[in-house]
Amino acid sequence: MQGLDVALFGLVNASASVPPWTLQFAEFASNLLPALLLLAIGACALASRRWRYALFTALVSLLAA
Repeated sequence: MQGLDVALFGLVNASASVPPWTLQFAEFASNLLPALLLLAIGACALASRRWRYALFTALVSLLAA
């Protein structure tokens, strides 16, 4: 378990030797992907009555996170 913790810590925390594209991707993933997911869930909820409750629950979960 300790090895997994160290590996995940190394992935999350960037060092000086990390390529610039990984930092740009991490910034994109943290800033834009939640907004795109929010738009996709909203569009699907409007389009499908059958999935509306499940998508609304996912939307509330996304906003809470």
